[in-house]
Amino acid sequence: MPKPTALLLALRPFLNAWGWDHQADVEEAVRGLTPALILPLTDHERAELFRDDGAKTGGGFQNLVRKLQAQVTGHTIALYPADLERIPRYAFDYHGGGWQNRMVTIFRRTLGPNLGREEQIHG
Repeated sequence: MPKPTALLLALRPFLNAWGWDHQADVEEAVRGLTPALILPLTDHERAELFRDDGAKTGGGFQNLVRKLQAQVTGHTIALYPADLERIPRYAFDYHGGGWQNRMVTIFRRTLGPNLGREEQIHG
């Protein structure tokens, strides 16, 4: 896969032809393609991420888990800016469903007790 900067350079003539030459927008798009963090996973954290909980629905949490699973290579996980926003949201902002403990189990060691939030918001 080409690096985001190479991809951007290749697409720039087409984007400019369409009138999209806003450098800030382009830089933000490139940041979204680049992992914000690459974290190690212990055997236990990796097993928890890949645990089959029997849920077959396509809900938001299940979609997040499948996305995170696809970002694992061996015992590391690449987290993108959107992931760093969604992980604490699913852990702390929604109640019920059992996913709160799962996110904490997977990410507390590396992201801290608030899973990357500066302070936890209680709902």
